[in-house]
Amino acid sequence: MKQVLSIMVAAILLGLLFTGCKEKQEGVEVAREEAAAEEKTLAGKRVVMIIAPQNFRDEELFEPKQILTEKGAEVKVASASLEMAGGMLGAEIQPDMLISNIEPDKWDAIILIGGTGASRYWEDLSVHSMLNEAVEQNKIV
Repeated sequence: MKQVLSIMVAAILLGLLFTGCKEKQEGVEVAREEAAAEEKTLAGKRVVMIIAPQNFRDEELFEPKQILTEKGAEVKVASASLEMAGGMLGAEIQPDMLISNIEPDKWDAIILIGGTGASRYWEDLSVHSMLNEAVEQNKIV
């Protein structure tokens, strides 16, 4: 599970780093990569993480959230409710916003967190619509 989580975080980081990057000059890219290794590489990037109100996977939320925040990204947690949310392993978190208030054009990435509670979103047409809009805008989903 930890290996899958590490791969997931790496993919998100790489996607955020290269979203919108249009400069192809080799020297500029090398200098940017070296500078990014020393700085907060995701400064200015915005990420929203969607969790179920109950039974989300604690480590799928908290570990990537910590890494993204440490790299400089602004990270918010969204759920179907603003009530305290509970993870499968006992962690609790107060969501920052409702899923219904997510506007894909204002986010660089939208991350869905797993767990048994995530099944509530499988048939949620409003969530599907929002995610489809994000994909159409070439956002990381």
